[in-house]
Amino acid sequence: MWWRLQETAPGSNTIGYPGALTNAIAVAALENVQSNGTYRVADFSSRGNPATDADYVIQERDIELSAPGANIYSTANNGGYTTMSGTSMATPHVSGLAAKIWSSNKSWTNAQLRSELQRRAKLYDIKGGSGAATGDDYASGFGFARVK
Repeated sequence: MWWRLQETAPGSNTIGYPGALTNAIAVAALENVQSNGTYRVADFSSRGNPATDADYVIQERDIELSAPGANIYSTANNGGYTTMSGTSMATPHVSGLAAKIWSSNKSWTNAQLRSELQRRAKLYDIKGGSGAATGDDYASGFGFARVK
C-alpha cells in the first residue's frame, strides 16, 4: 500500500494514519534545488520519528522512501495540465517505479518488491532539508527511489 503524507511542515512525528502504519510505504516529497540534480526534502513534507534514524528498519511513523514532489507537471481536474507540489505528487513516482520493477519480476512477493525499492533508495541518499542526514533518516527515509 502506498500512502501520501499529510503536508504538515518539517516537525518530527507528523505522519498521519494510515500512512504511519508499518505495512504502508510512506513517501516524502523532494524538491530539486540545483541545476545539477541535487535534491532536498521539501519543507512541506511530513517527517517521521527521529528516534528510529539509522536503523534501516521500518517502524510505525517512519518515512520509507523519497521521490520528487515539488513543481511537478501533472494532469488537472479540468482536463488540462498544471504544476503541483505535495507528497501526492511524490507517491505516484514510487508507484510507477514499483510497477516497472514488478513487470520484470512477476513472481516477486510484496516483501521482495519492497526490499528492491529500499535497495534502490539507498543508492541515492538525500542529505538536504530539515531532518535529512546520511543513511536512513526521519525526513527522507532510505533515500530517493529511482529507476537506475
